[in-house]
Amino acid sequence: MRVAREGVPFILLPLAIAALTSSFGWVWVGGAFFIAALKMAFFFRDPVRHTPQDNTHIFSPADGKVIEIVKIMEEEIFPFPATRVSIFLSLFDVHITRAPIAGTVRSIAAKPGRYIAAYKDAASEKNAHVSVHIRGDGTEILFKQVSGSVARRIKSYVREEDMLHAGQKTGIIYFGSRVDIFLPDTMDITIRPGRKVRAGETVIAERS
Repeated sequence: MRVAREGVPFILLPLAIAALTSSFGWVWVGGAFFIAALKMAFFFRDPVRHTPQDNTHIFSPADGKVIEIVKIMEEEIFPFPATRVSIFLSLFDVHITRAPIAGTVRSIAAKPGRYIAAYKDAASEKNAHVSVHIRGDGTEILFKQVSGSVARRIKSYVREEDMLHAGQKTGIIYFGSRVDIFLPDTMDITIRPGRKVRAGETVIAERS
C-alpha cells in the first residue's frame, strides 16, 4: 500500500516505540503501538486514481460523503449564482485532494479560522481553510480544503500559475475534514446528498 510522504513520521514513530517496548518484553504495549502504526498507514494511504481527461466533466476533489448541495453567491470568484457541493471526509476516507478539472491555478489562499466539526454548516465559512481557484477551458471552479475539529493542518502541493491535469493531487488535509467545491450555476449537478464520492474518479457535474 502506497502512503503519502506526510504520513511517514506518523508511521515510523509508533513503529519505533513498538520495536523498543517489544525488545523489553512489553509485548502488549508493543502490539498496541504496532496497531497504531498500521492505522496511520491506512489514514495516509495514497491510492492510484485514473481520471479521464474529459473537459466536459467535473470530478470530485475529495473522497467522502456529499453532505450538502446549495445555491449561493460566491463573491470571491463568481459575480453570479454558484452551486456549492460539500463533501465530508471521515477518518476512514483518503485525505488527498485532487484537481476537479484541468486548468491553471489562478490563486491559492490560506485563511485562519476556527475548528468546528467539519460536518456542520458553519464550518464552511468559519473554519480555517485553503482555497484553490482553477481556471480551465471555458470554465473555472473554486474548492476549499476545510479543517475540522481534529484536522489542524492543510498542506498544498500546488502553486499559483501551475498547470494541472484533471485528477492531479493538489494537497492533503490531516485527520478528518471537509472540502467545498463551488461551481458555476450553469452546470448540471450529477450527484445528490448522501452519495459517496472518490477524488478524481466520481463525476459530480457536467457542463450544460
